[in-house]
Amino acid sequence: KSLERIIIPRKVIYNGNAAFESCDKLRYVQLPPTLREIQSRCFQRCESLIEVVNTDALLKIGEKAFESCRSLQKINLESVEILDKLAFNDCTKLQTIFLSIHICFLNETLFYGCESLG
Repeated sequence: KSLERIIIPRKVIYNGNAAFESCDKLRYVQLPPTLREIQSRCFQRCESLIEVVNTDALLKIGEKAFESCRSLQKINLESVEILDKLAFNDCTKLQTIFLSIHICFLNETLFYGCESLG
């Protein structure tokens, strides 16, 4: 819970459900180019998370993956094809999301509670 910065190694191709859930102090995450999916609840309630970089290889964001990441302001998801429900629920400061033209489905609850999205 005291993690502030994570650089996930290149060898990582999978992250477990709720891997970093409730890491209150986590502010920065650098993903490896080998990671294709962010599992369910992976960063749920990481309320200080501001930045997630190197998202170019991601294809799927799991259910509630970033739920209640209340400091997250923008994220690039241009490679993502699948966004599960409530993935960004209650991300109150989220203002900018770059989405893929190849996205398959957007659930109506995907951005529930994202007050800053315009």
